[in-house]
Amino acid sequence: NSLPTANPNTEITKLVNITGINNNLAFNNILFNGGAVGLSSDLPDSNSNRLSITNSFFNAFAYKGIDVKGIKELYVTKNKFREYVNANISSAIAISNISNILEIIKNDVYLEGGTAARTGIDVKRVDASVLSPAIIANNSISLSGTYTNTALIYVGLNMDSVTNTNIYYNTIKVRASNNSANSKSLNIGTNCSRIKVLNNNLDNSGKGFAYYVTNPSTQVMASNNNNYISNGFNPIYWLGNKQTIAALQTANSQDAMSISVYNPFESDSVLNIIYPSEVVRAAEPLDGFVEDILGNFRPMSPRPTIGAYEFQFTNVDFGPTSIISPDSTIDYLENDP
Repeated sequence: NSLPTANPNTEITKLVNITGINNNLAFNNILFNGGAVGLSSDLPDSNSNRLSITNSFFNAFAYKGIDVKGIKELYVTKNKFREYVNANISSAIAISNISNILEIIKNDVYLEGGTAARTGIDVKRVDASVLSPAIIANNSISLSGTYTNTALIYVGLNMDSVTNTNIYYNTIKVRASNNSANSKSLNIGTNCSRIKVLNNNLDNSGKGFAYYVTNPSTQVMASNNNNYISNGFNPIYWLGNKQTIAALQTANSQDAMSISVYNPFESDSVLNIIYPSEVVRAAEPLDGFVEDILGNFRPMSPRPTIGAYEFQFTNVDFGPTSIISPDSTIDYLENDP
């Protein structure tokens, strides 16, 4: 625990710093409060094996919640991240030089009020296999910046130099500012290959891109059943700017079942939808992904909901509660014409 400083951009404390070669480390149910970085590791040449970070709360960090470099197995599961107003370039989860196994699942990220570039989850230099792809699934990422026209650049999920990665059932909302045209909900950058993007809810309400793919011909092998929505002129970049889903479908011959619809989110920090919009029953069931971020069951039929949160229907049937005559002065008598 390190109390946040009055001026967070001067913070240098790493609450937990892992050095040397380490194997089978697990951090469970821990509060990381304040500091420059919550949990940091700069492990040499990926010689360390298995790091698990689960059910922990990373609160009020100045730069990064998790900063992990160099390991053969990494599991980041069911953690909560909260960062507030500061002027630092920052991210909730930053990982690089990961091999063998990577799972980033069911994390809740909310970064609020930053006046410099921010990234929700930053993934770089990951070498997974075809038989055991990296998994980034069921994460809720919300980046909410200033209510000004400042051209901030926020990125919800950033991928760079990554192979064999499945991006499934994530909800990502980005509003860096009122006019952040270069912000991105999902950015698939350079040197990526064999990426699958399925059942994601990608929302940019700061006039930026919901979906940005730098080199699609070599990067994305499957893209479908996603929601791409932005209040900007070009919600998608794929071989150039794309204004509509139809234009994207023409460009990539994929995304036949993707949509572009408004999201009635509960709040900036809670990305559950409050009524059944078009994202409900618009996802494709996927083997091995039968729960949402909260543990709610995802149905096979009818189809599940796009994004991290499965919409929960109530058990109350719809129907009339009473029948009222249109004219209360008229009495009905049986057998009258």
